[in-house]
Amino acid sequence: MSEFKRIDLIDWYKFGEGSNAIAYRHKSNPTVMLKMDKYCRKDYIVNEFLQAKRVYELGVPSPEMHYMVTDGHSYGYVCERIQGKKSYCRLLAKDPKRIDELAKHFAEQARKLHSIRLEGEPWNNPEYNQEQIAIEMVEKTPYLKSDTKQRLVELVRSIPSTQTFLHGDLSFGNLITTGEKDYWIDLGDVKYGNIAYDLSKFHYNLNLFKGGFIARYTFHNSKKRCLQFYDKVILYYFENDAEREEYKRNASKLDVVRDAILLRSRFAVWLLLPRIQQYFGDKPTSRWALFFKLFGKTRPMY
Repeated sequence: MSEFKRIDLIDWYKFGEGSNAIAYRHKSNPTVMLKMDKYCRKDYIVNEFLQAKRVYELGVPSPEMHYMVTDGHSYGYVCERIQGKKSYCRLLAKDPKRIDELAKHFAEQARKLHSIRLEGEPWNNPEYNQEQIAIEMVEKTPYLKSDTKQRLVELVRSIPSTQTFLHGDLSFGNLITTGEKDYWIDLGDVKYGNIAYDLSKFHYNLNLFKGGFIARYTFHNSKKRCLQFYDKVILYYFENDAEREEYKRNASKLDVVRDAILLRSRFAVWLLLPRIQQYFGDKPTSRWALFFKLFGKTRPMY
């Protein structure tokens, strides 16, 4: 299953590029497309290909995977090309007045996706357990003391565990449509767990930095419009206020857990540590104090 078919890129032409991959169309076969990893990561492509293939076999509406390829330097795979498709974020950028319609439809598709339960082989492997992954990543964070890590682990465990299918990168850039049928794409990070992991990640990424770079570069819309879309999705996704409020509580917990997981560099500590301290009700360390500690001889621990 991990064999790569040798191809020549002269048979393909580039038609798109994202942060991780370059997309190509075949010069004579319009029904297929080629996705080549920009960073020559063989294992990454194998994982994404096999994952997407399993998801397709579950019945999730998604492009069919065909085979993995290499041009002798980089790695990728050939899959079904959904002709005439547009992503939801592109549709919103083209016609902002459709925000309510698109958000409602996106919420419906997300609920359908989350109605799937991941059980049995290979999904019972710990590598698909989003809760366990979050705990392991917290425990590996270098700038936190053991008691702080324990508080964060307890925070993760306080979120109800489920076997719910999680896209792993749920956003309106990863749902495409022909106008007649919708398809989920970029399914290399599928896990199982509480829906809060899926629904809140898009919101967290948008708010990670104050500027609107992520919104413009990744989703082709202003940050304000992206956040409006998110708010409407949450409104339509949940049937009542009680469910919505429970989700928001879990999303707040995951925001601080994600902040902690990102504490891998001095800059991340300077940017995110005060937010973690504030969440736990501790007095936030001032930016200046953090600056001097971070560039001192010892590693500051919280």
